[in-house]
Amino acid sequence: MKLAINASSQAILAREKSRIPVDLLKTGLAEEWISETAASGRFYVHFPLGVGPSGVVNFDHPEPEWDWIERLFDECESEFANLHIVFKSEWFGDDCSVDQYLDSCRRSILELADRFGVERVIIENSVARADASETEKVSTLGEFFCQIVSETGCGLLLDSAHLKITCIENGLDFREELMRFPLYALREWHIAGVGLKPNGETLYDSLPMTEDDWECTAFVAAAIRHGHAARPNTVAIEYGGFGENFEWRSDMDEIIRSCRGVRTILDVI
Repeated sequence: MKLAINASSQAILAREKSRIPVDLLKTGLAEEWISETAASGRFYVHFPLGVGPSGVVNFDHPEPEWDWIERLFDECESEFANLHIVFKSEWFGDDCSVDQYLDSCRRSILELADRFGVERVIIENSVARADASETEKVSTLGEFFCQIVSETGCGLLLDSAHLKITCIENGLDFREELMRFPLYALREWHIAGVGLKPNGETLYDSLPMTEDDWECTAFVAAAIRHGHAARPNTVAIEYGGFGENFEWRSDMDEIIRSCRGVRTILDVI
């Protein structure tokens, strides 16, 4: 299993000084981020792809950017075309049923499979808040993912912080819900701390790891160690990043602490 952390100026410096035991840095689909990250060593790109009513959409660009994505498979260590299963009511409408959204997810997965092969397609769970519609809530949970994976043959990208927030918001048990996911298809695992933004009341991820976050991480690792989940190709810590959205949560000490802590956990799997 390769260990990665979000690329940031702090993570790049920490890697250059050999202070973090990572194999890769993870960055987004932006020229300036890719350029800065590539200059520092090994990296991969997490693509901003999602499910739209007519197929795959790119959240950050007007077009899917297929040529760019295909080129990056050769130029960096990206292994998968990752698809975010994020239900957007402004696209699908408030009366969209679970089955209708499931059909859209299938179409998007098959679209990616036609381009890259289904073995390179992975789907990521998102967050459902307490006030989310029934379709949105269902689309973040294990049974929904089991159905998609069994019908399409794609892989799973488990975001354990997203799942934790969903469970807190909806009164679910993290450990029980985790085991409902198709963990046999696990290909990538994202880890992050969960908490409140400064002066905020809403839970977010990509924050420093708390004791409970470490316990959740250890539980997923135990599932892998005991054969209840596949060994993912890559484990990525989603803390830190470029730009205003991340500059206040890219602390060097936390980057070092989280990388060393996760590496210790992975070394005993």
